[in-house]
Amino acid sequence: MLQKFFRLPIQEWMKDKKSKTIAIKGNFFIVRKRENGKNFSRFGVLASAKVFRGAVKRNRIKRKIFEAIRVSGLCQIPGKDILISVLPVAAGLPEEKIMESLPIILEKI
Repeated sequence: MLQKFFRLPIQEWMKDKKSKTIAIKGNFFIVRKRENGKNFSRFGVLASAKVFRGAVKRNRIKRKIFEAIRVSGLCQIPGKDILISVLPVAAGLPEEKIMESLPIILEKI
């Protein structure tokens, strides 16, 4: 699991309308990025109840994504806040597929 230090406070992030946001849509995710001016990056995962009806499925996919970020060392990239919105297609993916596709879309940012 990714340390809390590297997690993005999503509600504060959504309230900030002044910062410039860059968004990229992939097959399984929508990734939004903002600069944060820190020596590390923070990550947030958004999986809504509209996408996954059960909380168990939402939490499972969040854990898989946070684990993929932790293993790949993406949190060492300086100065970015990254919000990953999960699309319904990602619900049935195995963990290996998520770990492969996530760094590819994050490299585009």
